[in-house]
Order: sequence, then C-alpha cells, then structure tokens
Amino acid sequence: MRALLAQDTAARDWRHPADGRTPLGAAAAADQVEALDALLEAGAAVDPVDETGGCTPLLLAVVEGAERCVGRLLKAGADPNLADAEGLTPLMQAAVSGGKAAGCVQALLGSGARIDAAHGASGVTARELAGLQGHGRVVEMIDGELNARKLNESLKMEKIAREAAEKARA
Repeated sequence: MRALLAQDTAARDWRHPADGRTPLGAAAAADQVEALDALLEAGAAVDPVDETGGCTPLLLAVVEGAERCVGRLLKAGADPNLADAEGLTPLMQAAVSGGKAAGCVQALLGSGARIDAAHGASGVTARELAGLQGHGRVVEMIDGELNARKLNESLKMEKIAREAAEKARA
C-alpha cells in the first residue's frame, strides 16, 4: 500500500463514487490500523466528510468501536467535535454505543471533545444520550471529565487572581 501511495498521491484522498468515502474513512470503519497509518503517513486529509452521512473517519471509527484507529486519528489531528449530517458528534456516537466504546469515550474526552455539545433541535448532550441508553459507566466517565475540567479552570482562575494580587502589591 505504501508503494502505491508513493506512486500515486491522489490515491490517498480518492473518493468512492457511491458514498464519497475516502480510503482513510474505509480503513477507520474497518479498524485497519496499518492501512490507516500508511494513509496518514502519505498525507491523507484527516477530516474528510463522506457524502452520504457527513461522517469523518473519526466518527466512522467510533461507530465501529475501533479504539486504535480513534487514537491514531486524534493523534494525527482529527477534530473530536465535528458532527455528522444528523448533528451527532463522535462523543455522542460513543455515548450511544456505551461499554463497547468506553475506550473511544476516554480518548475523545482526553482530546478535548466538547461535553456540552448538544444534538440539533433536541438539545440532548452525549451524557444524556448515554443515560437514556442505560450506559452508566459512560455517564460516570463524562461526569469525571467534566469535574476535572471545572477543577482545572478553577485552579487557573485562582492562579490568575494570585498573580494579579502579587502584581498589585509590587
């Protein structure tokens, strides 16, 4: 595959005529880590959107529970907040999948996925979707990350206030 990509750089971002899916999207959906790595090394676009569901390779990997592909795509710079055509983010998809996608949930949260992102007109968040599906572990993971982010923000604010007070005294 690497040899083909070296000869034909257009192959890395080719789109299937039926659904507009790229080779990276196909590799992600099939949990083909080696192919995904080769495509990323060849410079494939990391966030192409397919033409049928508006899915990125990251979203396809999450739907399939392909944790290794999710991790590699996030490391390569995939946007953890790009929603599909229906308004579902990768975190929302992982929340609906529950336990089979717990590793995906953790990777997405660790990459800054928006916890407060709301699905279209319904306004439902990933946490609420997980709760509706009975995925308590995912709810706990999201709550834990939310609390950690709030604590981190609070500590940043305290530091700024302390530095401002010290500056004022000087």
